[in-house]
Amino acid sequence: MATVTLTFDLYEDQEAYNDALNATKYKAALQEFDNYLRGRLKYEELPEAVHEALQAARDRLHQEANDMGVSVWS
Repeated sequence: MATVTLTFDLYEDQEAYNDALNATKYKAALQEFDNYLRGRLKYEELPEAVHEALQAARDRLHQEANDMGVSVWS
């Protein structure tokens, strides 16, 4: 089994430490937002312009995650 240890100088790296500590929460928030957009697109009767805007937002969310090498939907 591989092991990874992250080391932080809490005086200088507090923000990076907090980001690492909360990474699963960030991922969950992205998944929840994606599910929210998906649900609205799939189940609500929306005006075409609203549907297109929500789909564009969802596509952008996926593209940004993909560009950063983040797998949010695994």
